[in-house]
Amino acid sequence: MPRYLFGGSPADFAIQTNYPADDATVRVQPEVDLTVWSAPVAGTRYTDLQLEFGGSTVAILTTSVSGRLPRFYGPDGVTQVWIDMGDTDRYVLESTDLGSIVDTKLDKTAQPSPHQHSGADVPSLQRQIDATMRCVMFDDASNTWPYQSDVTPTYPPTPMFWYGNAALPVQARWGLDYVDQLDATNHGGSTNIPDPTEEPTEDPVEDPDEPTMTIAMSTPVASINGAAVTVSAALTTAGGPQTFARVQVAVRGPSGQTNDVAYRANVTVDGTLSLTGGFTASASGTWTAYATYNKTGGSAQSDWVDGPKKTFTVTLTPPDTGNGGTTPPTGSASVPKVNRSGIQWNSGVARWDSDNPDNTVNLANAFGTWRGRSVDGFLHFPKRQTWNDMFNGVPASWANFPGYIVYSIPPQPETEGAQNNSATAAGQNNTRWEDFGKKLTAMGLNRSTFILRIWEVNGYWYKWAWGNERGTKVAPNTVESFVAAMKNLSTSVKKYAPNIKISINMTRGQSRSGTTWQSVYNQLLGNHQYGAYFDVIGYDTYDWYPATNTGNWNGTLNEAPGFNDIVSYCRSNGKQIGVEEWGLVGGGAGGGADNPYFITQMYGVFNSIKDVLAYEGYYEDKGAPDTLEHRMIPGAYPSAAAAYKNSARWGS
Repeated sequence: MPRYLFGGSPADFAIQTNYPADDATVRVQPEVDLTVWSAPVAGTRYTDLQLEFGGSTVAILTTSVSGRLPRFYGPDGVTQVWIDMGDTDRYVLESTDLGSIVDTKLDKTAQPSPHQHSGADVPSLQRQIDATMRCVMFDDASNTWPYQSDVTPTYPPTPMFWYGNAALPVQARWGLDYVDQLDATNHGGSTNIPDPTEEPTEDPVEDPDEPTMTIAMSTPVASINGAAVTVSAALTTAGGPQTFARVQVAVRGPSGQTNDVAYRANVTVDGTLSLTGGFTASASGTWTAYATYNKTGGSAQSDWVDGPKKTFTVTLTPPDTGNGGTTPPTGSASVPKVNRSGIQWNSGVARWDSDNPDNTVNLANAFGTWRGRSVDGFLHFPKRQTWNDMFNGVPASWANFPGYIVYSIPPQPETEGAQNNSATAAGQNNTRWEDFGKKLTAMGLNRSTFILRIWEVNGYWYKWAWGNERGTKVAPNTVESFVAAMKNLSTSVKKYAPNIKISINMTRGQSRSGTTWQSVYNQLLGNHQYGAYFDVIGYDTYDWYPATNTGNWNGTLNEAPGFNDIVSYCRSNGKQIGVEEWGLVGGGAGGGADNPYFITQMYGVFNSIKDVLAYEGYYEDKGAPDTLEHRMIPGAYPSAAAAYKNSARWGS
């Protein structure tokens, strides 16, 4: 008997759901072991699987780093198996050799060909097969597809397989998101399959007042992370006003990546409604832009009507570093590669002991031991209540540390007189900063691997930030006072420690009203006699607000500030980005908790920006409050920790 193929369809991923938890998050499961069975419960376990036809047999399948099931041959004659991924359920998998299976069930001796079927075939194919899939066939006798009411799905939908040589009409469009359209080349050369690139046509005879949609897009242009595309859609009604629960234009790309480009909710349209939005592709391959609307407000796929689609191709190009090539910035603006970890960029950790800063080195090295690779550096927070706290938090032992050091302090202590940067902006603290520069030089830390970090300057919760908002805790700094403070600080400390680097750090998505972060940094680009006013744009990002998944990852990259705009600015101005804090966040604090997807995506970003990446360090601290738990070492996030320690990423 023959062996049939399984896997390889867009739906064949191992996933984990939090439903019925509040966030109902769905995540792929990378590198998880799977067993194969003959039944949904009990049954026989299949151990004679083949990854290559005629090859050696295996008993366990393992998903890829993206969570995809491997394509495999099942036991002789078996066309349906059940997959067990170690949770409480098993999941059915049908053979992808569907064409030959359907032929057998219909007692046909040859592959179907166009216009071969009659209306009598439709009832035979319009049925449940083992309660796991539906087949619907185009009726050549009446030149129609079955209507939606004839093929009402369950919810969540069962897989739908559509056979026919005509585009699906509007009545059947609800099923397009769940179609596995067969590849004719794998089934005897049959052409009796819908063209997946052909756009559905409207049916004015059936409903002359049905809304119509059109779609257009810009020509993709080069951008930081792929191709920037503007997508526009228009929905037109006839016969009077119509109300829609949601009108949307979105894109889908390789490996199921999705992005909602623009939408309108609860809108009444009498004529034409236009939508326009942009996105940045994150992977090479074929992307599709599509338009859709929902009039009922229901969550079932049958409540949505899909409009036209347009496809385009994205090819990632080598980045322009902004200094004439693809090499990292050099000279006074560059933090050098340390080469302790063996990773292609400086990779360290944010882990410290404010009471005993000598111990910070031990904590950092312990993190390196845990992951299986030495750290290239660490981030440290001293106490910051007084000038002595800030300037005496650097121990002499750090001069012997061979990696980079990020030292986080504000422009003036938190208990210092004025509740903002006014004294430092006025130059009243210049002598203090000069003395700190002298101290660093005397300790042997006047070097390009010592980074003085002024952190989260766009956060309204710190008094040294610019443009406080939302019920500010302190008197606000103007942009002018912030810029003046940074210039005085940088000039003073570099007067006696000219080789150190200055990082001015921001946190993701905290844009301030009345200005852009680029306009602030532009005022600090000028050089003084000791170098630039800043060398590194520091950046903090965490897996929360939102907890990341395939549907919103591009959105987090494009926030202001976000990876895309900061990296673009660095490449254009010969600066580097330092990802000084990044990490997981507990689910109780609105984060993704044990989210390996966030870990793998962050690794991909670092790999793509290593030409301007000064360093990155995972935030291995419990957080404040404790619900912000970030630590992987205690074991709260086993899947994410495994993804981090994978040998293809940060592991040995």
